[in-house]
Amino acid sequence: MIQEIKNEKYGTITYEESFLTGKKNVYFNGVQAQKTGKNTFVINMKQVVDGEVKEETVAFTLSGSLLSGVSLVVGYEVITIIPKTKWYEYVLFFLPVAIIIVWGNSVELCQIVPVVGGAVGGFISGLFSVLALSFSKRTKNVFLKVLIGLASLAVTFIVCALVASMLLGAIQ
Repeated sequence: MIQEIKNEKYGTITYEESFLTGKKNVYFNGVQAQKTGKNTFVINMKQVVDGEVKEETVAFTLSGSLLSGVSLVVGYEVITIIPKTKWYEYVLFFLPVAIIIVWGNSVELCQIVPVVGGAVGGFISGLFSVLALSFSKRTKNVFLKVLIGLASLAVTFIVCALVASMLLGAIQ
């Protein structure tokens, strides 16, 4: 995911995080910062102050991740790159996991529509929940976030039901 913000002191800050590996890169006005530690970076910046070009080395630290929110800390200044995940987003995207846990452990509900539970159901529901949360972080519209969460719930339920049907068909 790539997130770009404008800052009056540092210009355009571009944050890049790989969803699969978690590798993070930060660019200031198109120039990549050098990684010096796990979450620490350094960049040489040129700034024009009173008509003079001054070059300074800026060290900063990244905190957080794509799913929890990302902040860039330069000295005492905190710059929010990706806003923190709200409580309702966590609830909305935990819902598929909770429903599969409850439905998969209820004999009466599985007689209506069988779903795979346990480790397989947990993996499927967890995967779709994390994917949906990462997609919802790309939008600021709350209505779209809710739609993404409900779509994740529906897809999770359908996939778990299909896997359960395949397993029951293989047993018979």
